Amino acid sequence: MIDDTSRQDGEQLAMPGFEPEPPAAETIKKQLPVVQFRIDFLRSPEDALLKWGQMENGRYRKWFTGHFDKLVAIVAQQTGADPAQIADKDKRTPEQQQLLLEAAAKQQIARIDAFFDSLYMDAIKAKLPLVQGIRPTAHTMPNNALMNTLQQKPAINAGAFDMVVANAKGRRKEITAYTMIEFDPGETSTKITDAHLSEYERQVSDAVISLWIEAVKEKLPPIFTPDMIFRAMPGGSDTASPQQKGAITKTIEKFRRLHITVDATEEMRKRGVIGSNATFKLDNFYLSATHAEYKVKNGGQTVNAYKIDTEPILLTYCNMTKQLLTVPAKYLAIEKVKKGRISGELVTMTADRQAMTGYMLRRIAVMKHDRKNKVQTQSNVILFDTLFSETGTKTDNRKQTMINRNFCFNVLDYWKVSGFIKGYSKQEKGRSITGIVIEF
Repeated sequence: MIDDTSRQDGEQLAMPGFEPEPPAAETIKKQLPVVQFRIDFLRSPEDALLKWGQMENGRYRKWFTGHFDKLVAIVAQQTGADPAQIADKDKRTPEQQQLLLEAAAKQQIARIDAFFDSLYMDAIKAKLPLVQGIRPTAHTMPNNALMNTLQQKPAINAGAFDMVVANAKGRRKEITAYTMIEFDPGETSTKITDAHLSEYERQVSDAVISLWIEAVKEKLPPIFTPDMIFRAMPGGSDTASPQQKGAITKTIEKFRRLHITVDATEEMRKRGVIGSNATFKLDNFYLSATHAEYKVKNGGQTVNAYKIDTEPILLTYCNMTKQLLTVPAKYLAIEKVKKGRISGELVTMTADRQAMTGYMLRRIAVMKHDRKNKVQTQSNVILFDTLFSETGTKTDNRKQTMINRNFCFNVLDYWKVSGFIKGYSKQEKGRSITGIVIEF
């Protein structure tokens, strides 16, 4: 009988409570990238080859040629035709072309089925209850030219343009980055009506990025449900309503189809991030994510979730340029203040209210950043006209405007009592309240 615990190849028998010795640990460590590549390949061969740097040296062409030859062989077996004739695009018949497409689709479905039936996905499902408990300790907000352009300008499907990433100042010339932002519906009938991101969509984005950072820190799979995303948003709570889940899901689907190309070579050179001969280009979807339904074994309920496949493109960009704002996550859930004390009762939230809360949170975070670095990029005044315009809550209804304004005061009252700000005062013009002056 062979004693597997003393094998010389470093692959000791896995037993409960048994910790592999260094040789086995090193073997496993070396094998992990291979396993991950194969799993990624099951999901999408092209994406896997690109992600793992296998597009060079003819490897993609080799895979494509082998894949195509298999499809040709399938169609040849079905029709009895000459494989060389089927392989020639100028000679194959429309019927053969259709059969090639059907064979390719069947192989893709088989790969996806194998991916979701894999032990890898079993491991993900086993970790899902733990993943669902992820709560970011900090709320992270990208605040660079790309994020602001996406929100403030009709940049989506506007064609290529030079995005201003740094304004001219003194002897410094204006710095731009070649940019193209396109909505790619893929095989869906999804359409967008706005050529920019809304403030609410920006808040969903910030929540996903904050969750990603926390998942990486905790070494957990970046799988996020709408409830988790809602909880990580300003004004969020433990459970999202069906309407809130629907709004979050719609936003994530938009992110998954928003393709962004940015040539930031000049900016990165000027910032000293890359050398004078190096180049830097971003070319990916706003959010590279896989949608899936996970069945949790304990209880058997099905959970709708997204697995984030790669680091969000905005996080990558802003990490390199150091344009990330962070605030403690404890200031996200807004509680009512009664008689100068936090009551423990949450303020009622809607998508509009979350947008207003997130806008004020970001503006105050910029103010704090300016104070810390002894610079001033904006004033300490938040004008209501600007706030309502930026968040899509501007209305001619005077009663609704007053309700929205009072809501902002409620949020600021909570931040004052909880210590996020020292206080605030109302800016007035005549008999009208035009804005808020933040005090530190």
